[in-house]
Amino acid sequence: MGDMMLVTAENGSTFILRNDGTWTSVEASENRQFSAELGFRKVPWGSSKSTIRASEEQPWTDSANMLAFDTSIGGMPSRALFILIDDQLVRSKYLITETYANDNKYLVSCSALKALLIKKYGTPDKDNEFWSDDLYQDDPDQWGMAVGRGDLKKYTIWETHETTVLLALTGENYDITLQVEYSARAFSDLEDSRTEARHLEDL
Repeated sequence: MGDMMLVTAENGSTFILRNDGTWTSVEASENRQFSAELGFRKVPWGSSKSTIRASEEQPWTDSANMLAFDTSIGGMPSRALFILIDDQLVRSKYLITETYANDNKYLVSCSALKALLIKKYGTPDKDNEFWSDDLYQDDPDQWGMAVGRGDLKKYTIWETHETTVLLALTGENYDITLQVEYSARAFSDLEDSRTEARHLEDL
């Protein structure tokens, strides 16, 4: 995993060990953060905005159809987003907010998150890597550049009974996005219909 590696102690606790000698315990916090069966951060799918706000003492940012706050996941600074339709929680995500001078480190962070998600959910249902331009495909030292250009995209998906979990590493115009998204399977039709309605409004 390059700059980071997962270490499991004899008592079963898990840590992220960095090359600079620092470490982060992830077992307790990730149990809440990665738990998808109950929704997102143990807030059930379909919950109202008021229920979400009451679930945690956080400096919430509130907009029309979204709640958010800054947190960390896997030892990485991130922003937790709760996305609502008709005052119902339908989708959530962690956006990694840490930035790197070396774009290859986004790949390292993606691998670290993937390892944690595998520990939680097991083997992914889908694990895909897409190259739209193979300019850097044979040069791993430039894969971070390829992500930033939009040439390389990585998607890993887990399906649970209630939730689709997506780990995605994408980029456009040298702006890289690393995120873990949780979508309520029971509300997928509602989201699709709203998306279609927005597209029709543009015609």
